[in-house]
Amino acid sequence: MPYSADHKRRTRQRILRAAARAFRAQGLDGVSVPGVMREAGLTHGGFYAHFGSKDDLFRSVIERRARPVTQTSLRALEAALETSGGAPLSLQEVVRTWVVPIATLPQTDKRWSNWLKLMIHSDSLSDRPELLAPIRDAYVPVFAAYL
Repeated sequence: MPYSADHKRRTRQRILRAAARAFRAQGLDGVSVPGVMREAGLTHGGFYAHFGSKDDLFRSVIERRARPVTQTSLRALEAALETSGGAPLSLQEVVRTWVVPIATLPQTDKRWSNWLKLMIHSDSLSDRPELLAPIRDAYVPVFAAYL
């Protein structure tokens, strides 16, 4: 019997949550697909129904939070510009619209701390820029707005 779309979505989310915790704690190289699947309470065989490889899983973990976090900063910038009445923002205001929304996300949802800790470790992936493409793609329109 085939699984429902809702079951597939929930299973994918379980894998992504387990992977986010694992990547944060162990880094890309320290994580194994079987370990993530055990953490998610699933069999290893089901992994390939959702992801093609560990790299695909990592990109999906990044992408899952990249757009919401960048949109948070963009909304803060737009609000500051609206409040300024068209006057240019000071450097302090620009930095505040960028940093404060991101830094306060873990207060609203503890899963964001996994994201922030993962981002701290992402600098070790300079030799694998393709893995960070979801971050770059999400930030392009935000950078344009800030410029």
